[in-house]
Amino acid sequence: MKKILIIDDEPEFYAGLVEKLRENKFSVQLVDNLEDGAKCLSTENYNLILVDLFFERTLQGLDFIQKTDVRNGKTPIVIVSIEDGGNTVKKALKTERVADYLFKKEYDIAKWIELIGKYCEKTKVFISYSWADKNFVWRFAEELERQGFQVLIDKEAIEGGDNLPKGIVKLLKEAHFYLLMLSKASVGSQYVPKEISYIVTQLKRLDSIIPIYIEDKKSFELPEDMSFWFSDIVYYDFSKTLAQINEKIEEVKLEAENSWTVSTDLNAYVGEQLAKLPKGIKKLELV
Repeated sequence: MKKILIIDDEPEFYAGLVEKLRENKFSVQLVDNLEDGAKCLSTENYNLILVDLFFERTLQGLDFIQKTDVRNGKTPIVIVSIEDGGNTVKKALKTERVADYLFKKEYDIAKWIELIGKYCEKTKVFISYSWADKNFVWRFAEELERQGFQVLIDKEAIEGGDNLPKGIVKLLKEAHFYLLMLSKASVGSQYVPKEISYIVTQLKRLDSIIPIYIEDKKSFELPEDMSFWFSDIVYYDFSKTLAQINEKIEEVKLEAENSWTVSTDLNAYVGEQLAKLPKGIKKLELV
């Protein structure tokens, strides 16, 4: 469920909007002061934040936007203003995280919900990997989700059968990008080559695949068709640093329902590797 935080000292203004958003399966938290808003942002992740620029008729909202730490620093902010494109709004829009603004005097629930829905949509990333590499891949997926992506990943071991399961095909069709985790196990697996073949031949989405080595590329060869398809695509190599912390990864323990307890070294590593990805995969600006 998509989570929205609204911070405004006139909460009654939003009664109709909040009702409609909840009818549309949004989770909405409404607070009437900046202090409570800051507390929410320090403890929860939100898909979108709406902030009024003016509190008690002073420009506290802009100062709040510029100085307050957000748990997920990439969460887009939509400012709400009694001004219509004035200098204050223009100044706010220059702030990195501010994505758009809404004008109170032109309040239209349908249009507001449309704009909110636009900024709540996440980039969908499918991860093609071998079950043998799940220790690293699942942690990597968790970090992508923390940064605001919607990760499409199969966490059930697939056994038998010649064709891709319908559930996997559905995920492949939904995805905006595909991360191909390259290792000896993945290129030799039953399903990874089929997933890539489907993306390339059926969906015609070769340019949306990002190949990532998570094992020394000298230790295995790519299948002939992958070598051909990816001849003009940039590869990303995470294997060197990963090898140095393999022991740490082995210490990671699965808790109930596949939740992870991870070392700080592994957290830092994943963050460093994400920073190496192309701008198109970084939150959330598609190129």
